Amino acid sequence: MYTYNYSFVKQYADRALLRRIDKAARNLSDRIVALDLASVGISEYNQRYIRNKFKSPIGCMQKYAYLLAMAIGDSDKPLQELTVVDYGGGNGLFGLLAKEVGVGTVIYNDIYDVSCADIVVFADALGLALQDIVHGDLPDLIGRVQEKGYHIDAVVSYDVIEHIYDIDGYFRQLHQLGNAPLRIVFGSAANTENPDINAALVAHQHALETTDREKVWGHKERDSLASYHALRCDIINALELGFSAEEVEQLATDTRGLIKADIEAQARQYKETGKLSYQPTDTYNTCDPMTGNWAEHLLPFDHVQQVLNDGGFDTQILPGFQPYSFLWRRRMYRHGLNALISLMGRQGLRYAPYYIVMGSLREKAAQG
Repeated sequence: MYTYNYSFVKQYADRALLRRIDKAARNLSDRIVALDLASVGISEYNQRYIRNKFKSPIGCMQKYAYLLAMAIGDSDKPLQELTVVDYGGGNGLFGLLAKEVGVGTVIYNDIYDVSCADIVVFADALGLALQDIVHGDLPDLIGRVQEKGYHIDAVVSYDVIEHIYDIDGYFRQLHQLGNAPLRIVFGSAANTENPDINAALVAHQHALETTDREKVWGHKERDSLASYHALRCDIINALELGFSAEEVEQLATDTRGLIKADIEAQARQYKETGKLSYQPTDTYNTCDPMTGNWAEHLLPFDHVQQVLNDGGFDTQILPGFQPYSFLWRRRMYRHGLNALISLMGRQGLRYAPYYIVMGSLREKAAQG
């Protein structure tokens, strides 16, 4: 139940591994549900995040179980010899599941210091321990891997790549984490090929771009509450370059999708030359200008695949599956959709709730 139907996923893992993952997901889920998160000692942000995820525990854990099966299912190593990275781990559910399954070394990485502190406490409350916690971005993770001499077998994430500021640069650096047969498996709910999801995310991006938000319980302190457009106006005004109000508004519009330092560079360039070297390439994608955190970046899949292929990975874009529902009519409907998704391959992205970027690093000598 905690893994998708075997006929849908058998190309990634055998029955024995899927049964083991299913049992681990069930055990971990039961322990999390039994926890009083408020007394565990983790931040309000992660309490809120986990509670939202566990409104549907089975559906939540199915995603992580599937990504784990894709990451390690064809490895010829025993589980206890595998090293897996939970990249942008957030609440740490994927890394904790990998540990519960029996993966020998699990490395948790996140850019948010609060989550890095929380995962230690959360894992301890569940009777688990991750082997390493890396606070920082990809270069920090690469540095730790090289320092410790880790041999990374897989890097896995869910709902991370749609937030990375320089996603092309990130993909081009990934090969530095190890040698073939390094596997990457990145799931993301920002599925541009599902029209309903695409429309909802465009509306979300527009709201963040134009509307201030109120602080609510569990707010992630790293995230801005002011509208992104207003923040870019403030950044440009703070430079005191003598722009008119109309120029500031236009510059703020034309620098949508840039972080503070890049906005400042563009504003200075415009002051000197009257031109910008940057223009948004789409209508809606936007990011928090204070952190560079994209608002569910709607990425062009063909471009993602090409950048990773150029970076040494043989890459596929694959559909995820609809989650389990306790309502039997909805469950039957979703099961039918999953059968359709499984038959359609990449074309099934139109009906998928998320997409997956899966790649295998080629031998260095063959990368060219």
